[in-house]
Amino acid sequence: MEFTKFKEILDLLIEQSANTTAAYQLKIDLIDYCDPYNECIALLWSEILTNDGLEWLNWFLYDKGFITGELDPEIKAYQITNGDEKVEIIRDLPELYDYLIQNKYFKCINSK
Repeated sequence: MEFTKFKEILDLLIEQSANTTAAYQLKIDLIDYCDPYNECIALLWSEILTNDGLEWLNWFLYDKGFITGELDPEIKAYQITNGDEKVEIIRDLPELYDYLIQNKYFKCINSK
């Protein structure tokens, strides 16, 4: 999957989440209504990413806060280097994408 498609999909998820939140603030509860849609999306991601890749995606979306459109600067992921130094990883969407690619977390790679 190319980065532009990856970003487009995640931007649409942000938009859908914002719409659902806005409706909820108007006392319109769409959570049950959207459950099948959300399950479908989760199933599709599980076909695209390995289990580890899916965990990183979910961490970025929900823990780091990308799904809200604002990343939480307090939530960080680190990688330990050979010198036992902690290096922050996955600070933004391009870094998430690169991390998923580098670690072969996509189940299939575009043959282009």
